[in-house]
Amino acid sequence: MNNKIHSPLYKKWWMWVAAAIIILMIAVPDEDDKKEQHKQTKQAQMEETGEKKEERNEEEPNQETKPITEDVFKEYAKNLRGGPFIKSISLKDNKGIIEYFGSYEEFKAAKQNSPLKKEDYASYFDTADAIDKLLVSEPVRLLRQFPSLEAVSMYLPYEGKTYSIKLKRQEVNEYLGFKVEKLSTSDGSWNEKFVDPIVYDERNREKFLYAFLKIR
Repeated sequence: MNNKIHSPLYKKWWMWVAAAIIILMIAVPDEDDKKEQHKQTKQAQMEETGEKKEERNEEEPNQETKPITEDVFKEYAKNLRGGPFIKSISLKDNKGIIEYFGSYEEFKAAKQNSPLKKEDYASYFDTADAIDKLLVSEPVRLLRQFPSLEAVSMYLPYEGKTYSIKLKRQEVNEYLGFKVEKLSTSDGSWNEKFVDPIVYDERNREKFLYAFLKIR
């Protein structure tokens, strides 16, 4: 018979090592736990101080609402649809005014050295559909780009008629049911909420023109 006496478990060294590892695993939270605890602490601090990131951003002044200069306005407006054939661009009392040449001949007389041809002019204005899209999209584009702009007037003489449209920001926003200055090309809202449903939808485009366009 083997009369060897076994030592108690608490006297075995490996038992103490295993116990220490278990205690450390319980006592030290893993990385995910640390992140969650930090997140909860931060959230609690924000709620106590009334600070919420989204609310704080809304309260911060919009840099784009600063008054615009005529030079900045002109630099942007000359890139509108049909821009090469814009006769004049001006900004007065925070209201923009855009006027197009009434014919290719008028344009060529003013800019004799321009390489643009008559077919280039016609590509922008040779159909009622092209004119309608220009008169709907481009004034609203300016209101979107410059939130401090109060109104935009656009004049397009063509084949004996003068198409004129005057858009006041408040009236346009009320008509559309949203603020055009909140639209953006980066998030797709400009196309989603205005270009596709208004500019490129014939029925909605005609309704918009009926509300704002004058023809003499």
